[in-house]
Amino acid sequence: MRYIVVYLFIIISNNIFGQNFKNQNFVRINNELTQITNGKDFFLIQLSEKKIFVIIKENKKKYTKLVYALESSGFFLNEVSFLKSDKKIFDYSNYEKGYIDSNSLFYNDKNANFEGSFVCLALISKDKNLITEINITTLVDILPYDKKIHVYLLKVIGALPPNSINK
Repeated sequence: MRYIVVYLFIIISNNIFGQNFKNQNFVRINNELTQITNGKDFFLIQLSEKKIFVIIKENKKKYTKLVYALESSGFFLNEVSFLKSDKKIFDYSNYEKGYIDSNSLFYNDKNANFEGSFVCLALISKDKNLITEINITTLVDILPYDKKIHVYLLKVIGALPPNSINK
């Protein structure tokens, strides 16, 4: 009986906190982060199979960045640092809603060029609603959000040098 209760709890928590994610690593890490992110907006970003970045909005002026290593046995916290805020990245109106990739409706009538490494990111609201999940490349000429946000996030995860130009 105890195993059934634990199993039901896992199924229910996956449905509440991860039901809309396409990226299965996001489902797993989101469930592990529920206490840390409770009541806070946050991003999940995956650039490679080895790392997931979490950016948590602590307040208007400070964000926390967590870097997790992905291994077959689970997630391991490698780095904790603090970032200066960028008021645009947690403004939901700056994003297309839902799941977006190169085959989604957002790109249907657009002639976008996709180059570079794939990056998957998700913005989750403080009340645990998935605002957007985007799976595109690091170098794309048409974005489903502001280009300055894209540059900021790529700098934060180390895909662009910190002193690169915001264009």
